[in-house]
Formats: sequence, C-alpha cells, structure tokens
Amino acid sequence: MSRTELAVSCFLRALGAPSYDIGICGAQGGMLPGHDGLTGEEVLQRLPFLRYRNSRGEHVYVRPAGEHACTLLDDLSATAVGLLRQEGFAPAALVETSPKNFQAWLRHTDVLPAALATFAARTLAARFGGDPGAADWRHFGRMPGFTNPKPKHRRADGLAPFVLLSSHAGTIFPGATRFRAEIEDQIAVLTTQREQAAHTACRTLSPPRGRRFSRLSVTRFRDLPQFSGSPARADASFSVAALSLGMAESDVEHALENNYLSRDPDQRRRSAYIQRTITLAKRHAGS
Repeated sequence: MSRTELAVSCFLRALGAPSYDIGICGAQGGMLPGHDGLTGEEVLQRLPFLRYRNSRGEHVYVRPAGEHACTLLDDLSATAVGLLRQEGFAPAALVETSPKNFQAWLRHTDVLPAALATFAARTLAARFGGDPGAADWRHFGRMPGFTNPKPKHRRADGLAPFVLLSSHAGTIFPGATRFRAEIEDQIAVLTTQREQAAHTACRTLSPPRGRRFSRLSVTRFRDLPQFSGSPARADASFSVAALSLGMAESDVEHALENNYLSRDPDQRRRSAYIQRTITLAKRHAGS
C-alpha cells in the first residue's frame, strides 16, 4: 500500500461517512464534475487518476456527500488545534495543509441538518480562529496524501509540499452532545428575536387599532433595510402583515397590483406573481 493510499484510507475511516464527494480544481477554478457520492472504496480506486491530476498542478479536495455528521474548521494554527483539544473538541482527523497550517474535521454524534451544520461551523470558526469563509456544511477540505499546489507554499527547491494527515482518531469529540444542545438553544433564541423584530416592524407600519390601513403600504416595506434589493420578500412580508391585521384579500391584491415593479406587460405573469404572494401570505398569516 502506497503512502498516499494509506493516508487516504485512514482519513476516510476517521471521517466515517457513507460516501464522499471529490473536488478536482485547476488554477482557473471550477470543479471537475462526475466525482460525487463515492464510497470509500471507490475513492481509493480513483487514486491513480487523482495523482495524475495533482501532478499537473491541480488541487484535490474531499468532503462527505450530502448532509453529514462532520464539521470542517479551516486555516487553524497549531495553538488553535491545542485549544480545540483542551476544550473538548478533539478532531476526528487533523490535516496539515501547508507547514503549520491545519484543517480539523470534527465528528458529531449524528447527522446535522444543513442549516444547523453551517451554524455549528460558523460558531466554531469564530471561537477558535478558523476561516469564516470556509465555515459552512458543504465546504471541501484538502485530501491528505496529495500536494498543495498553491504557489505561495512552494518550497525552496520549487516543489509543492504534501498535505499530511497529522492524526486520525476517528472519534466523536467529547463535547458533541453538549455543543449541539447549545447551538440549538442559540438558534431558538435567534429565531424568537427575528420573529419579534418582524412583529415590531408590522406594528410600526400599521395603525395600533381599528381597520385603518393608511400607514400600511408596500413601499414602506420595500424601504426597510432588511428588504433592500429584495422587493419580492418585501411584498410577501407586507401581505402577511396586511392579512394578519384584517385587510381584505382584494385590497392586498390591489396594493400589489398598483406597486408591481416589473415592466413586463404580460398580465398572466403579473397575476400569477400576485396570487403566489397572496397564497404564501395566507399560509403564514393563518388565513
């Protein structure tokens, strides 16, 4: 078994995912298609092809396929890795992508939904000094056993350094259960805050009582900072607020009609847009 095959095999076992996506990227960017959803054995079978692409100066990346039970932290220092371990976040696999620069893969107790996985990655990146641009549920990490062709990492002899597998315990990090509960609580709090802010906005843009709607308008919603550049979201929020406050559905339709932004003369598309917006609003307003 070659050193590359041994490194890749140990790495995949440490991540413990049922299947993987392989990313092959040249200097011009863009991933080579056709390497998604591979079993560990299929990844190993493609190593000769991956070595060939890497020898041409292309980058070789990997990630678990679909939603998974791992979190990737990128661009960590050795000090940050030490803190991870001290605070109960020992990596299942640690990859040295360039001298003294690391990617840590953490294993959770079970699969995290995409939104929760991204929140977990961002939380940990902020806490341990990882790259926030790599903090999401679908980010690729470098495959150990191949070279890192970035020009800035070239050695004095002109060769690219190898990406090294520093550790591959493959274990769930000790604080996994507690950490998941913490981030789920944080998301619940943030969700409540957003709902309260939306409710406050609705009250601000509407009269405090009665069935007068002179201050409730599509344009006022579109002017709100949170809807900047997204008039469709503003229209939907206006419609939810209006229906919740008792405005007649026909009046909401009339308001959307009068403030329709597109210059497209096709009345069918206009009507379809308004009806979609009203239907969505009725669902959220409980009408």
